[in-house]
Amino acid sequence: MAARSNVVWLSGLRGLPDEVGGATLPRLWAQGERRLLPARDELEILGRLLGLAEPLPAAALLATAEGIACDEAWILALEPMRIGGGAGRALLQPGEILPKDEQDALFAAAQEFVEELPWRLARGRERWYILSSEPLQLGGPPFSQMLERELRQQDLGGPQGGRWRRTLDALQMVLAAHPVNRRRELRGCEPWTYFWPWGEGRLPVSSRAPVLRGIFSPRPELQAAARYFGMELASEPQPGSAGPWLWEYPHPWQYGETAADFEQRVAELLRRRDGLSLYTGLLPRGGVERCRWHPRRRWAFWRQRRWPDGAARPGAWT
Repeated sequence: MAARSNVVWLSGLRGLPDEVGGATLPRLWAQGERRLLPARDELEILGRLLGLAEPLPAAALLATAEGIACDEAWILALEPMRIGGGAGRALLQPGEILPKDEQDALFAAAQEFVEELPWRLARGRERWYILSSEPLQLGGPPFSQMLERELRQQDLGGPQGGRWRRTLDALQMVLAAHPVNRRRELRGCEPWTYFWPWGEGRLPVSSRAPVLRGIFSPRPELQAAARYFGMELASEPQPGSAGPWLWEYPHPWQYGETAADFEQRVAELLRRRDGLSLYTGLLPRGGVERCRWHPRRRWAFWRQRRWPDGAARPGAWT
């Protein structure tokens, strides 16, 4: 973000503005400077937006926010999940948060299981964490990207993906045989056995934010980043918020009311003299599109095509 402008990340926008409703977003895209930027997943996008040299280490930030001492360990989050869906489809869905006594019993069994493995297990309020002295290279997408998706073997495609699939399968069998899950099945409840591993990495070397002064987002890993870096944290920018800041607007654009809600929320920002850098969510073809807009570009012709084929030119994160 060489221009140090305020950032709006439209994480729920998985297409281009011309493909969604409303008037404001297509107008901004027609008037702004567009670039198509490479990105593999949402954590890479977030790392870039925060000015980090690597993808956002979500697991380490979340664990730190929960009071777990990470030091220089490589942290991996184990997110409870369940397999749901219908019509022969196996879709990943959020797991249930168990009562404390059931969590205690299952975590004790899991700790016994990992005693022979070269890492240790820690427990947070909503997820478990793996702490390792060596990198755990899974290469899996973040949990938010996997929700309501069918699981595929290649989703854990990193150098250690096969090993981790086998480890998680073995942990699943240990937990499935535990009395807590036996009793759950007798009550007609699903067993609590599945986890999605994600967010791997170490804490940033410096706890000072390299670029931003505020983060406005409902996303737990971004809230954890704001606390770690000592940034302003709220649900959306306030009139006195010092920039540059990052605002995530997470709502999905397939719903008609999203465009109207966004136009209402962004109106105040467009009246300011500051420019904006707007980013789409992860696009189906890969990467994200960035639109840099400034009030002085209001003269730009309505729906002006920036390039001959109407597409954004490839660009680089700066």
